[in-house]
Amino acid sequence: QVKSALIFAALQAHGQSVIIEKECTRNHTEDMLQQFGGDLSVDGKKITVQGPQKLSGQTVVVPGDISSA
Repeated sequence: QVKSALIFAALQAHGQSVIIEKECTRNHTEDMLQQFGGDLSVDGKKITVQGPQKLSGQTVVVPGDISSA
């Protein structure tokens, strides 16, 4: 969640932002942002974002999660 917040902040910042994780975590945020037109590069634990950027809206279907019932 912290990584996602930093990535979203980097999208609005001017210039290049580099985020380095201590441990590799799931990449759901990076994948979704790229689907919405975000331009970011991931190299192992290093995420680079050039800002500011504008994303484009998309239609996303989110399946139900039976484990949350």
